[in-house]
Amino acid sequence: MNWLNDTELTEANDMLFTGGTEEKEHFKITDLQTLNWAMRKLSVLDKKRAEEVAVTNAEIERIQQWFTKQDKQYQYSKEYLERLIGDYAETQRVEDPKWKGSKTPYGKINFHKQKDQWEYDEEALVAYLEKERKTSLLKVKKEPIKELIKDFFTLSNGHLINENTGEIVPGVTITEREAKLSIKLEG
Repeated sequence: MNWLNDTELTEANDMLFTGGTEEKEHFKITDLQTLNWAMRKLSVLDKKRAEEVAVTNAEIERIQQWFTKQDKQYQYSKEYLERLIGDYAETQRVEDPKWKGSKTPYGKINFHKQKDQWEYDEEALVAYLEKERKTSLLKVKKEPIKELIKDFFTLSNGHLINENTGEIVPGVTITEREAKLSIKLEG
């Protein structure tokens, strides 16, 4: 930030965040000159925030690099110890096929059955079920094609109207929205 921007920022902060109990008249933009003043202040605020974001991002990046290094050491140590524990458990099962596990003050280890993992090639399975006429095993999902609905029906007073029957199409609510102010700063 340069001296001019610092001055602009101080002036804007003084105006916006006055302390004490004194009553100050609320600032209003009344002409091009006061609009220009407000835009200049907004521009300075944006630059200040961008600088703060850049500093924050640099610190976050530095901390993430440190954490990544620390996490690699953690992962390596964890995998090594889990491999040692797994080797111990396998040895115990070889020596005693009925071995169920062990407990320590810091945790326990054991083997437990898992469900079989099923993998599906959905296209091949759907084709087979259709060929065998097992459609009761298929799910059909019906959903409106919204892009086509907008073109097919007529909009009137916040409703879609079927021009052929004059009916309001149920299941659609249209909320008209006001124009949104866009502020674009230069420089």
